[in-house]
Amino acid sequence: MNTNKIVYAIDKLLPSSDCYTTLRKEFKKYKGLLHSIKLNSMIYTTDIDELCLLSTVYDVPLFFDLKLYDTPITVYNTIANMPPEVKYITVTFASHNHYSIEAAAKASYDFNKEIFIVSVLTSSITTKSYIKNYNIYLANNVVELNKKYESKLGMVVPADYVKGVKAIDSSIITLTPGLAVNKDQLKDYKKQYSVGLVEEVKSSGGDLFVLGRNMLEPKELIKLNEELND
Repeated sequence: MNTNKIVYAIDKLLPSSDCYTTLRKEFKKYKGLLHSIKLNSMIYTTDIDELCLLSTVYDVPLFFDLKLYDTPITVYNTIANMPPEVKYITVTFASHNHYSIEAAAKASYDFNKEIFIVSVLTSSITTKSYIKNYNIYLANNVVELNKKYESKLGMVVPADYVKGVKAIDSSIITLTPGLAVNKDQLKDYKKQYSVGLVEEVKSSGGDLFVLGRNMLEPKELIKLNEELND
Protein backbone atom coordinates (compact mmCIF):
# COMPACT_ATOMS: atom_id res chain seq x y z
CA MET A 1 0.00 0.00 0.00
CA ASN A 2 1.33 3.42 -0.98
CA THR A 3 1.47 5.52 2.20
CA ASN A 4 3.24 8.48 0.62
CA LYS A 5 1.25 11.70 0.89
CA ILE A 6 3.16 13.85 -1.61
CA VAL A 7 1.81 14.48 -5.09
CA TYR A 8 4.63 15.98 -7.16
CA ALA A 9 3.50 18.69 -9.60
CA ILE A 10 6.24 18.45 -12.16
CA ASP A 11 5.07 20.40 -15.24
CA LYS A 12 6.61 23.78 -14.61
CA LEU A 13 9.85 22.28 -13.37
CA LEU A 14 10.77 20.70 -16.69
CA PRO A 15 12.67 22.42 -19.51
CA SER A 16 10.81 22.88 -22.78
CA SER A 17 13.43 20.94 -24.73
CA ASP A 18 14.45 17.34 -24.20
CA CYS A 19 11.75 16.86 -21.57
CA TYR A 20 11.78 13.06 -22.01
CA THR A 21 15.35 12.82 -20.73
CA THR A 22 14.42 14.91 -17.71
CA LEU A 23 11.23 12.93 -17.15
CA ARG A 24 13.09 9.62 -17.16
CA LYS A 25 15.56 10.95 -14.61
CA GLU A 26 12.78 12.25 -12.36
CA PHE A 27 10.70 9.05 -12.48
CA LYS A 28 13.78 6.97 -11.68
CA LYS A 29 14.90 9.37 -8.96
CA TYR A 30 11.60 9.32 -7.07
CA LYS A 31 10.63 5.67 -7.44
CA GLY A 32 8.82 4.57 -4.28
CA LEU A 33 8.90 8.04 -2.72
CA LEU A 34 5.75 9.66 -4.12
CA HIS A 35 2.01 9.15 -4.05
CA SER A 36 2.07 10.14 -7.74
CA ILE A 37 3.44 12.60 -10.30
CA LYS A 38 0.93 15.25 -11.39
CA LEU A 39 0.90 16.69 -14.89
CA ASN A 40 -1.36 19.32 -16.45
CA SER A 41 -0.34 21.11 -19.66
CA MET A 42 2.24 18.43 -20.44
CA ILE A 43 -0.62 15.99 -20.99
CA TYR A 44 -1.35 17.78 -24.25
CA THR A 45 2.23 18.22 -25.44
CA THR A 46 3.78 14.87 -24.51
CA ASP A 47 3.36 11.37 -25.87
CA ILE A 48 1.03 9.72 -23.33
CA ASP A 49 2.40 6.28 -24.23
CA GLU A 50 5.84 7.48 -23.15
CA LEU A 51 4.45 8.74 -19.84
CA CYS A 52 2.67 5.42 -19.27
CA LEU A 53 5.86 3.47 -19.97
CA LEU A 54 7.79 5.57 -17.44
CA SER A 55 4.99 5.09 -14.92
CA THR A 56 5.10 1.31 -15.36
CA VAL A 57 8.88 0.93 -15.40
CA TYR A 58 9.45 3.04 -12.30
CA ASP A 59 6.18 2.26 -10.53
CA VAL A 60 5.20 5.90 -10.09
CA PRO A 61 1.44 6.45 -10.64
CA LEU A 62 0.30 9.23 -12.96
CA PHE A 63 -2.01 11.99 -11.76
CA PHE A 64 -3.58 14.00 -14.61
CA ASP A 65 -4.93 17.51 -14.00
CA LEU A 66 -7.79 17.97 -16.48
CA LYS A 67 -9.49 21.27 -17.33
CA LEU A 68 -12.76 20.22 -18.95
CA TYR A 69 -15.88 21.98 -20.14
CA ASP A 70 -18.90 21.46 -17.91
CA THR A 71 -20.50 18.97 -20.28
CA PRO A 72 -21.26 15.57 -18.71
CA ILE A 73 -20.52 13.54 -21.85
CA THR A 74 -17.16 15.31 -22.29
CA VAL A 75 -16.23 14.62 -18.67
CA TYR A 76 -17.20 10.94 -18.88
CA ASN A 77 -15.59 10.25 -22.26
CA THR A 78 -12.34 12.02 -21.39
CA ILE A 79 -11.93 9.96 -18.24
CA ALA A 80 -12.94 6.82 -20.15
CA ASN A 81 -10.08 7.39 -22.60
CA MET A 82 -7.39 7.71 -19.93
CA PRO A 83 -4.93 4.80 -19.95
CA PRO A 84 -4.84 2.47 -16.89
CA GLU A 85 -1.52 3.96 -15.75
CA VAL A 86 -3.40 7.18 -14.98
CA LYS A 87 -4.79 6.25 -11.57
CA TYR A 88 -5.59 9.74 -10.27
CA ILE A 89 -7.30 12.68 -11.94
CA THR A 90 -8.34 16.18 -10.96
CA VAL A 91 -11.28 17.60 -12.86
CA THR A 92 -11.80 21.35 -12.75
CA PHE A 93 -15.30 22.70 -13.31
CA ALA A 94 -16.20 26.30 -14.06
CA SER A 95 -19.55 26.11 -12.30
CA HIS A 96 -21.60 24.16 -9.76
CA ASN A 97 -22.61 21.60 -12.37
CA HIS A 98 -23.99 18.61 -10.47
CA TYR A 99 -24.53 16.62 -13.69
CA SER A 100 -20.88 16.90 -14.71
CA ILE A 101 -19.75 15.88 -11.24
CA GLU A 102 -22.13 12.93 -11.47
CA ALA A 103 -20.56 11.99 -14.81
CA ALA A 104 -17.17 11.99 -13.09
CA ALA A 105 -18.57 9.70 -10.38
CA LYS A 106 -19.87 7.24 -12.99
CA ALA A 107 -16.52 7.27 -14.78
CA SER A 108 -14.67 6.79 -11.48
CA TYR A 109 -16.56 3.56 -10.86
CA ASP A 110 -16.57 2.32 -14.47
CA PHE A 111 -12.84 2.87 -15.05
CA ASN A 112 -11.45 2.54 -11.51
CA LYS A 113 -10.06 6.07 -11.21
CA GLU A 114 -9.71 8.20 -8.12
CA ILE A 115 -11.03 11.61 -9.14
CA PHE A 116 -10.59 14.86 -7.24
CA ILE A 117 -13.21 17.52 -7.92
CA VAL A 118 -12.42 21.23 -7.91
CA SER A 119 -14.14 24.39 -9.14
CA VAL A 120 -12.11 27.23 -10.64
CA LEU A 121 -14.24 29.45 -8.43
CA THR A 122 -12.50 28.15 -5.31
CA SER A 123 -9.20 29.56 -6.55
CA SER A 124 -10.47 32.73 -8.22
CA ILE A 125 -12.77 33.95 -5.44
CA THR A 126 -11.13 34.83 -2.15
CA THR A 127 -14.25 35.45 -0.03
CA LYS A 128 -13.83 33.00 2.82
CA SER A 129 -17.54 32.59 3.47
CA TYR A 130 -18.13 31.73 -0.20
CA ILE A 131 -15.31 29.16 -0.29
CA LYS A 132 -16.55 27.61 2.96
CA ASN A 133 -20.12 27.31 1.67
CA TYR A 134 -18.94 25.97 -1.68
CA ASN A 135 -16.85 23.27 -0.03
CA ILE A 136 -19.83 22.23 2.12
CA TYR A 137 -21.99 22.05 -1.02
CA LEU A 138 -19.38 20.04 -2.90
CA ALA A 139 -18.67 17.70 0.03
CA ASN A 140 -22.35 16.80 0.31
CA ASN A 141 -22.42 16.11 -3.45
CA VAL A 142 -19.34 13.91 -3.21
CA VAL A 143 -20.78 11.89 -0.31
CA GLU A 144 -24.09 11.38 -2.14
CA LEU A 145 -22.47 10.35 -5.43
CA ASN A 146 -19.90 8.02 -3.82
CA LYS A 147 -22.74 6.16 -2.14
CA LYS A 148 -24.86 6.08 -5.29
CA TYR A 149 -22.14 4.88 -7.69
CA GLU A 150 -19.58 3.32 -5.32
CA SER A 151 -17.21 5.81 -6.89
CA LYS A 152 -13.94 7.23 -5.58
CA LEU A 153 -14.51 10.96 -5.71
CA GLY A 154 -12.30 13.17 -3.58
CA MET A 155 -11.94 16.94 -3.31
CA VAL A 156 -9.28 19.56 -3.90
CA VAL A 157 -9.55 21.57 -0.68
CA PRO A 158 -7.69 24.64 0.61
CA ALA A 159 -5.88 23.81 3.84
CA ASP A 160 -8.07 26.04 6.00
CA TYR A 161 -11.21 24.15 4.93
CA VAL A 162 -10.09 20.52 5.23
CA LYS A 163 -11.49 20.09 8.73
CA GLY A 164 -14.90 21.37 7.61
CA VAL A 165 -14.99 18.85 4.78
CA LYS A 166 -13.87 15.99 7.05
CA ALA A 167 -16.60 16.95 9.53
CA ILE A 168 -19.18 16.19 6.85
CA ASP A 169 -17.62 12.83 6.06
CA SER A 170 -14.17 11.76 7.21
CA SER A 171 -13.90 9.26 4.34
CA ILE A 172 -13.63 12.04 1.72
CA ILE A 173 -10.05 11.98 0.43
CA THR A 174 -8.65 15.51 0.19
CA LEU A 175 -5.90 16.93 -1.99
CA THR A 176 -4.46 20.28 -0.92
CA PRO A 177 -2.16 22.36 -3.15
CA GLY A 178 0.75 24.43 -1.98
CA LEU A 179 3.00 22.40 0.32
CA ALA A 180 5.89 24.72 1.22
CA VAL A 181 9.18 23.26 2.36
CA ASN A 182 10.72 26.51 3.63
CA LYS A 183 9.61 29.91 4.87
CA ASP A 184 10.61 31.77 1.69
CA GLN A 185 8.40 29.50 -0.38
CA LEU A 186 5.63 29.83 2.19
CA LYS A 187 5.47 33.60 1.58
CA ASP A 188 4.92 32.97 -2.12
CA TYR A 189 2.22 30.36 -1.50
CA LYS A 190 0.38 32.59 0.96
CA LYS A 191 -0.74 34.62 -2.03
CA GLN A 192 -2.97 31.63 -2.75
CA TYR A 193 -4.59 29.11 -0.45
CA SER A 194 -1.73 27.18 1.06
CA VAL A 195 -0.98 24.14 3.13
CA GLY A 196 2.03 25.82 4.67
CA LEU A 197 4.89 24.06 6.38
CA VAL A 198 4.87 20.48 7.66
CA GLU A 199 3.58 21.36 11.13
CA GLU A 200 0.59 23.13 9.54
CA VAL A 201 0.02 20.20 7.21
CA LYS A 202 -0.38 17.79 10.10
CA SER A 203 -2.90 19.99 11.87
CA SER A 204 -5.00 20.41 8.71
CA GLY A 205 -5.99 16.73 8.77
CA GLY A 206 -5.64 16.40 4.99
CA ASP A 207 -4.71 13.27 3.07
CA LEU A 208 -2.59 14.32 0.08
CA PHE A 209 -0.51 17.44 -0.58
CA VAL A 210 0.81 18.87 -3.83
CA LEU A 211 4.50 19.74 -3.85
CA GLY A 212 6.00 21.72 -6.71
CA ARG A 213 8.34 24.57 -7.65
CA ASN A 214 11.34 22.91 -6.10
CA MET A 215 13.04 19.64 -6.92
CA LEU A 216 13.88 17.82 -3.71
CA GLU A 217 16.60 15.25 -3.42
CA PRO A 218 15.35 11.73 -2.55
CA LYS A 219 16.71 11.91 1.02
CA GLU A 220 14.81 15.19 1.54
CA LEU A 221 11.64 13.62 0.19
CA ILE A 222 12.05 10.60 2.48
CA LYS A 223 12.36 12.94 5.47
CA LEU A 224 9.33 14.95 4.38
CA ASN A 225 7.20 11.79 4.01
CA GLU A 226 8.33 10.59 7.44
CA GLU A 227 7.31 13.91 8.97
CA LEU A 228 3.93 13.82 7.27
CA ASN A 229 3.28 10.27 8.47
CA ASP A 230 4.65 10.74 11.98
